[in-house]
Amino acid sequence: MGLRVDYEALGRWCTTMTYSALTEQGSSTRSCCFSHVGQAKTGNHTLSNGTTVKGRLKERRKRLTVAVEVVANPSIIFMDEPTTGLDARSAAIVMRAVNNIVDTGRTIVCTIHQPSVDIFEAFDELILLKNGGQMIYCGPMGHSSCRVIEYFESISGVPKIRDNYNPATWVLEVTSALVEAKVGVDFGQIYSTSTLYE
Repeated sequence: MGLRVDYEALGRWCTTMTYSALTEQGSSTRSCCFSHVGQAKTGNHTLSNGTTVKGRLKERRKRLTVAVEVVANPSIIFMDEPTTGLDARSAAIVMRAVNNIVDTGRTIVCTIHQPSVDIFEAFDELILLKNGGQMIYCGPMGHSSCRVIEYFESISGVPKIRDNYNPATWVLEVTSALVEAKVGVDFGQIYSTSTLYE
């Protein structure tokens, strides 16, 4: 992992820095990247066969991808489904790395499909689009997704969330085209006239 991060750093910085500055900067950036993505500096490992190992390799690849992007020191990072293909443990590790980067003052925008409760509630804000790309929610999540839940439960006809139900799953269910037709609302129109839209 370290060599890959060094290689990316070299490729991104070589036109603007001297070799000695590059070497010094690369070393500190690599250490910084490792601390953010939770990867200790280790040598090559031979891993045994098994599904756990395959999952760990996917997780390490995802964290490497994050580290490679952090090397460029961007103020905003876009991530398309960083948890896809990972088991719950590996997804949590990747999202912890993402949160560590957010703690450095960077903005991260993620697309997440079918997140667990823990991953969904790790986000500060949510942008929700319905089929066709029309925005139906853009705003704060709130503690335990309370702001999102309050917003959709305030719409007449939308079923209330059940106790201990995943709010991400619930939001997708209650904003589906089927529910929209059944309730007789247009979530896009409701959002565009809401205080969140202002």
